[in-house]
Amino acid sequence: KQRDASRFTETRKLLDYGFNNFEKKIVIKKDMTIDSLSVVKVKKGVKKTVAVVTGQELSMVLEKGAKDSDIVKTTKAVDESKLVAPLTKGTEVGTLTIKYKDTEKVVKLVTTEDMKKGSWFRLFFRGVGNLFSELGDKIKGLF
Repeated sequence: KQRDASRFTETRKLLDYGFNNFEKKIVIKKDMTIDSLSVVKVKKGVKKTVAVVTGQELSMVLEKGAKDSDIVKTTKAVDESKLVAPLTKGTEVGTLTIKYKDTEKVVKLVTTEDMKKGSWFRLFFRGVGNLFSELGDKIKGLF
């Protein structure tokens, strides 16, 4: 019985330590815009870019009093060659990696809307516009 009481006491100390020093906190909310990857370029779309948000909420256990600067957030977009219209809302276009001390978690970054394929007419004139823009840049470079 003495050993059981001692084990209970030690377990209680451990739990008290955990509750007194750590807390579960929402680090990322769903549909949150991340500045470092708020849009991605889309080929052959009605528009050239589409907005990006977090696809889910993420909670982590942090030390009480942890600052936002203690949490490292890194974004990575998928290869642009894979982003060709049409795309549906919620298409994964990147990831957000959250690192706190030795813990690392990943959240999907997704499109906020459907991206329809642009008409041949729109894409033709976009291509012509890009050609003249590149030509103008080369001419400026000569002077």
